Amino acid sequence: MASQQAARRWAPFSSTGLYTSPAAPTSQVVTVTATSAADSTKSASSSVILVTPGQVTSTQNPQVAQYSFTSPTDANVTIQFGADTSYGLETWSQPVPAGGGTLNMLVAGMKANTTYHMRATMRFASGAQYVDSAHTFTTGGLPASLSLPDIAITVPPGPSTSPGIELLALSPSPPGTNAPRAAAVDLYGNLIWYYDISNIPEVGYDIPFPIKLLANGHMKLVIGSVAPNVPVSTVREIDLAGSVISELTTADLNARLAGAGLRPLVRRIPPWLCRPSQWPYHLFSDGAEERNPVRRYQPDIRDRGFVG
Repeated sequence: MASQQAARRWAPFSSTGLYTSPAAPTSQVVTVTATSAADSTKSASSSVILVTPGQVTSTQNPQVAQYSFTSPTDANVTIQFGADTSYGLETWSQPVPAGGGTLNMLVAGMKANTTYHMRATMRFASGAQYVDSAHTFTTGGLPASLSLPDIAITVPPGPSTSPGIELLALSPSPPGTNAPRAAAVDLYGNLIWYYDISNIPEVGYDIPFPIKLLANGHMKLVIGSVAPNVPVSTVREIDLAGSVISELTTADLNARLAGAGLRPLVRRIPPWLCRPSQWPYHLFSDGAEERNPVRRYQPDIRDRGFVG
């Protein structure tokens, strides 16, 4: 680090003027000073950014990797990834913490049971750039408890075909199957991301509709249920690994409404409403009905803006 420059005396420059720093245990900024051997009163100094290699680890979603990177100063990081070292895919750019620190970026958009190559590129405020060493990450697939229905996508030929993915909110599975309610597939029908909402302690027809990608890279979904004796819905924000960032349940909302002296929403759905044809209705706890202006549930939504 800069404060340690006077306490360190490192190996001299090579005959061609090349200086190679020793390995550093952590990313840091050092000052390199070259003093003339003929005239010790003449010297020149330069700051050098030393960066330790990043680390790639798995997450609770077997198709999402976490790439951890530490910078000693302000920088923006992007991650390239692909089936080989030509990569071909790139995440968005994210800043490290102000003044330097560790950034954990989630890399999504990878096919199941496939080995991917990835590397990070760090761009500093000075204009300098650091490219990390190459890493590999092998994705997993859906757990045995989940299965995805066959998906076929017809992509019209020609340059006008839009790139992107299909972001799906799947309706309840037929008997004997259990598909992840939220999923993303590429334009060939390959699963590249999913979110299982079975961690909600309720049973029944749980549907994440709508679901959308937020500007911060997270997903926000409204998890509705038409099963008896369960809350109407839960609004949840998750990251791409499936970790819950924030959540608002019907019980939370009812408590806030009651605290404000307002009428709460229904706390249970009567059995007669547990039919798809009745989904457009919302009930209040006093039995009043309001008709949802959306008459029919649409089984999928599309978001071409998904990023890894």
